[in-house]
Amino acid sequence: MADDEATAAAELRVEMQRIAVPPPEPAPAGHRTLPVEIATWMIEDDWFPVPDLGDTIELPLHFSEVSESSEVSEDVVTLDAWADEDGSRPGGVDRGAGPRWPTFLRGDGWTAEWSAPRPVAGHIRVTGSLRYEPDIFGTGRFPPTRGAVRRIRLCGDGEEVDVSNLRPPFPASGSGHAYRRVWRAHVILDLDDATAPQPRESESGWEHGFAVSTATGEDGRESALSLWRLDDELPVLWRTDVASGASDSVPLPVKIGDIQIHLPGVLTAHNGGCQISLTGGRRLLVTGDGPGSEVQVDEIADPPALQEDPEGGKRPHEVVVAPEAWGGWVVGRYGQTQARQPETPISAYTGPVRTGVLELGRVSAQGDITWMRQHEISGPSGCPGVLATDDVVMTWKNNALQYLDPNLQVTGEGHLPDDICSENMEFATAGPWLAVQSLHVATSQAGEVTTDRRLYLLDPLTMEVEFSAPCTWQVQVQADGRDTVWLADGDLQRATRAGDNDWTTRTLWREQESTE
Repeated sequence: MADDEATAAAELRVEMQRIAVPPPEPAPAGHRTLPVEIATWMIEDDWFPVPDLGDTIELPLHFSEVSESSEVSEDVVTLDAWADEDGSRPGGVDRGAGPRWPTFLRGDGWTAEWSAPRPVAGHIRVTGSLRYEPDIFGTGRFPPTRGAVRRIRLCGDGEEVDVSNLRPPFPASGSGHAYRRVWRAHVILDLDDATAPQPRESESGWEHGFAVSTATGEDGRESALSLWRLDDELPVLWRTDVASGASDSVPLPVKIGDIQIHLPGVLTAHNGGCQISLTGGRRLLVTGDGPGSEVQVDEIADPPALQEDPEGGKRPHEVVVAPEAWGGWVVGRYGQTQARQPETPISAYTGPVRTGVLELGRVSAQGDITWMRQHEISGPSGCPGVLATDDVVMTWKNNALQYLDPNLQVTGEGHLPDDICSENMEFATAGPWLAVQSLHVATSQAGEVTTDRRLYLLDPLTMEVEFSAPCTWQVQVQADGRDTVWLADGDLQRATRAGDNDWTTRTLWREQESTE
């Protein structure tokens, strides 16, 4: 075993020296520099842009404090910064390493996130290290740090060498049961030597949802179609004439952080325009008379009952629009239960895993919530989620629907057809339909694996499939009545039904045909 370790270490040392370059000159006097640690597995998994010496990069940073008794190295720095609480996450939570307070640090030309062991605010001086922390959920809670790459060192199992870039594969060696590899890289960022950021051309995108609205002429006939999409970076709404592809923009009177960009269906068609979901129980209502016409933007708020402080236990976790005949909203919130839960969860994904009870309620015309019914959750499977189509309100659990009346009592149950069920399904509603995305995986006798992701629109009462089409995971759907379906999946397609399930699909607009 000792021989294996010595051989692996020697081979790694040779491989490291083979790619080594001389250390660069230090930064000019007065330049602000920061050492940053980067785990090499993040580079190998494409979490990190691969830079060369001299390249300008932007990195979300995480700060880790060290004690005065810790061993001092050139990667440990003392920093002056302004500390602010991260109000989007609770403070004082103990996840095994003692209570932590999410904090933002803003220094001279840099920013970092800090899981602080104590509440801090204002001007502070801290000692510790910085590491690259990818923003995997795209939350953008704090800006990245921008700098030029002045030095790159690869580190692993006692060996450190300067290199000219961070391109994998990284040195590794193995002998018998011994294995040695490069685990991390250390990068020196020169904050003063970075190139200036270039403004990015503004574009609209599908990821925030889409809406297609119809303008109606004086004769009552459909005269024009408008495609609404949010800008990728700015609080701007793009309106495209589906017939010509020409677009114009509508500036929105809100901050970009007010738009709930990570919620599906943030854009929905509404009376010739669209509706945009905002944070804090607010919405924007955008209306217009067709492509090129003036638009009106009005902000409307949900009833106060939907905006109660969640710490008071009043705020719903789920809100769906009830059928027009019911009026208002149907709301749901989750509570704990004392019942013992099985230890092994099911393998099928049928929604977020919660335990306890789902409490259902109605919102009155005056904006008050009346909690009316509790639904016990008996296992660790996907909890009952509240769903609403144009005509039906349901809860969903384990591939089964339970239909509710206006008093939120169960009136019946429906089950998905076996041939569309899979272990990877996503559920939503579109107009009158239950929308199900299902990923089917098949293995042939030769061992070849094929996948087929399909979108199904089902009648929620009969569970009959009314529409089906291949799709990708990012497909979005809008249904206008029972005979028109819009699909956005790179292109914009319109499917219309002339007879019983006799659908005709036509591509009306392609991404590359947009003319801003």
